[in-house]
Amino acid sequence: MLFAEFETQEPDILIALLSAYPFEGFQEFESSVFAYVENENWKAIQNDVMNSIDAVARFIKIEPLEEKNWNAVWEASYTPVLIDNFCAIRASFHEPINTCTHEIIIDPKMAFGACPELVAEA
Repeated sequence: MLFAEFETQEPDILIALLSAYPFEGFQEFESSVFAYVENENWKAIQNDVMNSIDAVARFIKIEPLEEKNWNAVWEASYTPVLIDNFCAIRASFHEPINTCTHEIIIDPKMAFGACPELVAEA
């Protein structure tokens, strides 16, 4: 996987143009856009992309994206919520919090969508 960086004052227009190509996703900033693409796809579309964005963006760079377990990275940054000593809200991958009267365990799975267990019961 690669990420391409583009400088632009029109990120919405740039993303609309790039959406015609096999990019995996986009990250929009105030004056730039990161576009994520597989190595093989980039080789095939590079010239066309450069020609189509010329009026709205300037290509900055393309770099390999470090292979990571993004779920593990996210879990490491996800912290429990403590409400005094009354309640702790945490995910099951956190250690138990024994200093609170109540502990609520919520596993963040699909942000939007049905829980497979509930669909099977319906």
